[in-house]
Amino acid sequence: ILHADVSEAAGRSNRIKIILVTIFLWTLLGMLVFYTDEGIDGMGNAFYFSFVSLTTIGLGDQFPTHIGTQLFFYLFAAVGLGLVVTLISLVEMLLNDLEKARKAALERARKLAVEKAEQARRKMMAMASTSSSRESETETGTARARSTATKITEKHAAKRFFSMVVSDPSQSVSG
Repeated sequence: ILHADVSEAAGRSNRIKIILVTIFLWTLLGMLVFYTDEGIDGMGNAFYFSFVSLTTIGLGDQFPTHIGTQLFFYLFAAVGLGLVVTLISLVEMLLNDLEKARKAALERARKLAVEKAEQARRKMMAMASTSSSRESETETGTARARSTATKITEKHAAKRFFSMVVSDPSQSVSG
């Protein structure tokens, strides 16, 4: 899904470039017409008039006076405004696509982090379980060793006592 959004955003990016070039060329066409037909002082002023008219700033300091140039101006403004609106719309869609892609990437990263945390938790639980079983095995082994040592000590003490009693009957325990 994200790949489609990115490629769609790339397509919009290309369309934005095309629209920008078209607007620039359209402004140059207006500049040439207004410079040649209206006699606006200098190409800079003609470009200024074209740009200000196209972006709807329209300060009113210059305007076409010839009928032919006025008709061209209506067409120039209508087409130019359509291009500007298209540019604004494409930029807005591109920004929305990029925001969706960012949110999708953020969601994927969040899910991955949750997965990794869950794996780490399971691993810790397994290690704790193994460790506690080892501890219980160790405790059981220690208890067995103590029991065996106690039995050996008891047997040894009994043998000593028995050997003392048998070898010296006077030390017998009598009540």
